[in-house]
Amino acid sequence: ADALGVAPPRVTLPRGPAMILAVASEGIAALTRSRPLLTRETARTASAVYRYRNHKAIEELGCTFRPFAETAERIAQHLQMATS
Repeated sequence: ADALGVAPPRVTLPRGPAMILAVASEGIAALTRSRPLLTRETARTASAVYRYRNHKAIEELGCTFRPFAETAERIAQHLQMATS
């Protein structure tokens, strides 16, 4: 959010309520023949915690990684140039 100059999310929605909202959104979308604002798959993915170990890539391949803040800043700069 900082790198893109936008406000960070204001609300954290737990998995249970997110799934209920997704089911309702999909139901409304089916009735109105439109795209749902939130799908069950999106709710599941957004509420999951993903963790990866990079030690093997570092040790065997010699990979190096940038800090996330630096990566986000680089992506934001690229997006700004692409949309200008």
